[in-house]
Amino acid sequence: MSSYTFNHIGTTPEIDFSRNIIWVFYATKIPPHIGFSTQNVFYSLKVSGKDDGLTTRNVLELIHRKQIPSLFIQLNTGKSVKELQNAYHAFESAVYGETTCLTPIQQLLGQPEASQLSHLLSRIEARIEKVAGIYLPEDYTALPSYSVKDIQSYIQQLSHAGK
Repeated sequence: MSSYTFNHIGTTPEIDFSRNIIWVFYATKIPPHIGFSTQNVFYSLKVSGKDDGLTTRNVLELIHRKQIPSLFIQLNTGKSVKELQNAYHAFESAVYGETTCLTPIQQLLGQPEASQLSHLLSRIEARIEKVAGIYLPEDYTALPSYSVKDIQSYIQQLSHAGK
């Protein structure tokens, strides 16, 4: 089981969505869903396929409409839209036992051994510039604790639900 505690969680106006951002949807759930954006272009890998080149504005509108508890982690890395496209184009969907929503981000950030978001954030802590949240509980300070098995079980559950 692994978690990650944030030093400070600000508000969304503090985030520059033209920068490299890790998006954490359903940040209070086990496991959360993760995406990545740069230059206002968003990607994420899901069991049902992928979000491929959406505008960050449209994704933010969805978060507001559904009031999804979310985190935005701004990084001081300089990944381009082309690098982001290449990382996501290598995958069709999240697949039980093979790929998760984190897989393209692991590759993009050069952290293939980071098995879950908390591990990734611990490994790239020096690259985190800002963290902001929306629709989170007032006392929220950390990702929930969960295991790789929890991630795989959830992918399997979603895979069966889609059939």
